[in-house]
Order: sequence, then C-alpha cells, then structure tokens
Amino acid sequence: MDDVLKLLSRSILLRYGCILWSQASTYSELYKDLSSKIHLLEPYFDREQSFKFLVDSFGKKVSGEYKQKRMEELSFLNIQGKVDLTNPDNQFMLIEDYGKLSGLPPPENPVQIFFGRLIKFGMNKVVSRYNLKDRIFIGNTSMDPILSFLMANIGEVQSGDLVLDPYVGSGSILLPAAHFGGYCVGVEIDYNVLHGKSKPSRCTASARHPDECIRANFKQYGLEAKYVDVLVADSSKSSIWTSHARFDCILTDPPYGIREKGAKVKRKQLPDFWLLKDRSTETVHYPSKAKYCLNDLVLDLLNFAATCLTEGGHLVYWLPVCKNQFDEAQIPKHPCLKIVSTSLQLLTKTYGRVLISMSDYIEPETSEWVRISRDHWHKRRKTGGKRKPLHKKRKYELGRPPAMTKLGSKRIHIVRVRGGNRKYRALRLETGNYSWGSEGCTRKTRIIDVVYNASNNELVRTKTLVKSAIVVIDATPFRQWYENHYALPIGRKKGAKLTEQEEAIFNATRSKAAEKKLAKRRITAKVEPALEEQFQSGRLLACITSRPGQVGRADGYVLEGKELEFYLRKIKAKKSK
Repeated sequence: MDDVLKLLSRSILLRYGCILWSQASTYSELYKDLSSKIHLLEPYFDREQSFKFLVDSFGKKVSGEYKQKRMEELSFLNIQGKVDLTNPDNQFMLIEDYGKLSGLPPPENPVQIFFGRLIKFGMNKVVSRYNLKDRIFIGNTSMDPILSFLMANIGEVQSGDLVLDPYVGSGSILLPAAHFGGYCVGVEIDYNVLHGKSKPSRCTASARHPDECIRANFKQYGLEAKYVDVLVADSSKSSIWTSHARFDCILTDPPYGIREKGAKVKRKQLPDFWLLKDRSTETVHYPSKAKYCLNDLVLDLLNFAATCLTEGGHLVYWLPVCKNQFDEAQIPKHPCLKIVSTSLQLLTKTYGRVLISMSDYIEPETSEWVRISRDHWHKRRKTGGKRKPLHKKRKYELGRPPAMTKLGSKRIHIVRVRGGNRKYRALRLETGNYSWGSEGCTRKTRIIDVVYNASNNELVRTKTLVKSAIVVIDATPFRQWYENHYALPIGRKKGAKLTEQEEAIFNATRSKAAEKKLAKRRITAKVEPALEEQFQSGRLLACITSRPGQVGRADGYVLEGKELEFYLRKIKAKKSK
C-alpha cells in the first residue's frame, strides 16, 4: 500500500488508485458478486465510519441522474455509516468502461464495470494550480504544466536536488522541480526575456506588468525558498561555471529554431574606424550574438551535462524530429551518458519532438567530448583566395553540387558513396512511373513539361525535375487502361471517330459473367470533371515524389480532388500575371 501511495503522490497521468473489490461485464453479475462478498466488506460499512459514493465513466459522458440511479441500486450493501461529501472516512468507486474511442458513438451499456474503495487521487488537482492562464509571468514558449511535471518525474527530482535549466526562458520547467523540493537555477542569454521586458505574450495585454519575472512565479506558488537565482549568460560557454560545479538534474527545452531562435555570444571583427581610441570611455558593452545551430547546441548540452552532472544525475531535454524519418538510432549520444528513455510527442502530421532522458555514469575526459568533424579547407579565404589543403581530400568529403535534373533524353550518372553504396544522379529524364491513386493504377508515361514549383520559378523556366515539382504528363497510358478496364470512353469528344481496335474494345460481344463484372466496375467509374477535361486535352497534371538526383527516377502521382483544384488555381494565377 505504501508503494501505491508513493506512486500516486508523484504520478501526473494517473487519475486515482482503488482497491478492486469486484469486476463484471454487466450490473447483474456485479451485484451478485458483491452480495457474496458482503461479509468480507462489513468492516468498512459500520456506523462509526462515514462514506461517500463516486461514479466515474471512461469513453462516455453520463448524466447526474444516471449516477444517482446507480448509487441507489447499491443500497443492498446496507452501509450503516453517515454520508459525508466533504471529508469521508471511506470513498466507494463505481467505474464504467465503455471501451476504446473509435470515432463511433459509444455503446449503450459499459463493456466492463469495476467497484472498489478509493485509496487516493493522483496529482490532477495539483497540476491545475500551475495553470498558465493564472500565472504571473509567461512567455511565448512556456511549457505546459503537465509536460513540465512529467519532465521533473522523468528527471527523478527529489527534495534537496540542485536543478538547472540552461535555457530557462520564463522558468516554467523549473516550477515542478521546485514543487518536488528541488533548488532551481536558470540561465538565459536574452535579458529582456528573463526580466519580463519583452513584448507581452497575452493577447489582451498591451504591455507587461513591472513585477513580471521568474521570481514572481515562485513567490506566487509559495516556492520562493526553492529559488536560487537566474543568470543572464551564454549557456554555450561552460566557463561560466567553476570546474567543481555539479547539478543533480538538468531539465530544459532548448531553442531549436522553430518558435525561438538559438543564439550565442560571438565577438565580431569590427573595422578600426568603428572602435574608440580610448576604450576606457566605453561605459556599457553589449555583446554581439550569432546564430546557434541545433547541432552545436545539442553537442554543447551533452558535453556540459557529462561534465557538470553528478554521478547518476539526469539530463532531460526536447529534440525536434520529422515523424516519417525519426529513428532512435539518430538520437545524439555521448560516451559518458546513457539513454534512459525516449518519448515522442506529435505536434503536426509531419513534425514532432522527442523527450530524451539521459543519465551520467562516467566522469568524462576532455578526449571524450562529442564533436562534429568539419572540413573548411575547401572554403575560400575572406579575401576570396583559395586555401592550401593540408591533406588530400577524401571521397566522402567532396561537396557535390545538386543534380538539377533537366527534361530531356535519359542520362544518369552513377556515383559511388560511403559504404560501397551507389547513388543514381539523373542529369536528364523524360519518362517516369505515375500512379492514379483513386483507380489504383500505375503506368510509365512521358513527362511533357514542368509547370509549377512552390519554391523557385527559375526551376520551372529551366524545366528542372525536382521532388514536389508539378509536371504535365501524357494521358494516353491511363486512357488506355481506363477504357480496357471499364469498356467506356474517357476524354473523347462527341462524334469522334474510333479506330478498329477501340471499336473492338467498346462493342465486343461478352459473356453474361463478363458483362456482370463490367457493370459492377462501372458503379465507381465516374471521373471528376476537372480530370476528365484534362483527359480531353491528352495531358494530366502530376506531382513528382521521388528524388531524381538521388535515385535516378522521376516517379510520382496524378493530381486529383482538392489538390488538383489548388494547383489549377495556382497555375492560372501565375499565367495571369
């Protein structure tokens, strides 16, 4: 029981814990089972103990009248105590499970029914206290309270731990750590963000309140004793900490360039005439900043965690990923840190972010720091002159230009890459395999022209085949398939003469079974007007989905429906300019 209480005292996603007394699929079975166990439950039903009934449902919302009815049906338990709705000695739970959410209306009767005694509620009410709407100081990227508490739990923050957020922002991640007893330190490079001098994040506010700051949030929730301090500093510079600085946990949401740009302090080389002759007269110096790319940011964070975490300490941070390309093998690693857990949160259909937890288990040497290998010898000097390379360039270090595949007779260049693999760089292509999605048909056809590219009009002018380009393809292979499959003409003008071969297809004598089969097919043979109009012209709009410069093919799919309407509007608007 003690373990369950400990779990409920920290768990964010558990609603409550109960001692299960009975489980059944119908109420008649449940009542029968409870009747047979009344002699075992009598210690909880005596006069000296007050009680309260709770009815909860999963997968369906039930009315108060329905709950009252179910409570009255439990009168056969003959509970002798008094009803106390505020502070009862015992709380009895009746739980209905209506199955998984499938998008369809829930069933009329529950799939499973549970009855038991409530042990304790989870931390739902505690988390609701930290609602962002009621918080004094918030920013554009303040972390959701539930996610912040999850990070604190995954980081195993305990009372007395020293917790750091190197990209603290508005400090929303540190509040749950303070709630669990941790002492909190933060670092932020932007003075305006840290001290509430930036633009207000609330749509109803025209300016920030003068008292808005991270310390005000700690004071609001009675956690000021857990607030150590926040620094205006650059987290990429590990020299801001002493060599003996150690933290029990690092919790952070780095600025990975989507909603907040990463930045670090970098000294710019200024012309001499910009500098003061007497530097002592320069009263205030504002350090210049440079872009902080995600690769450098993550590697600096891992190296810092390996150096400044106590043995067994945790690093918990978010990393943006592309849903379709995400692989756990791509997660950055460090020889002194081991990955404990990863959790993917989907933000859109394409993008998401991973919550990564790592634990320190080896004291690092300088040689064990993670670095990115960069070769800059192929780059020119600032004056425009070439650098003299100090070593012969390896094959994998070549900076290859894009293929820029053109429309023309087929020509493919095979390139050997690392691992003995090959890439097929198409220099010119004139055909490709295109699928007609609604009909489940794929045919090899001729590419006639490039008509639209969302990123660059120059690629349209030069007829360059790239992924996602909109091209015009020959409709003949798809017309032939359609007419053979349905024995119906498509995209033909009224009164147009047919060839002997076409006459044989449309007017052939068939068996009853074949006619029946054709009639069944023709139920779904209707083609949308916009597509049929394209069949009349003998050309179809299609989108390239392959990468011609990587695989040597220009394959794709025929545009239909809303997507076809969208690109027809775009092409028409482009022509009207």
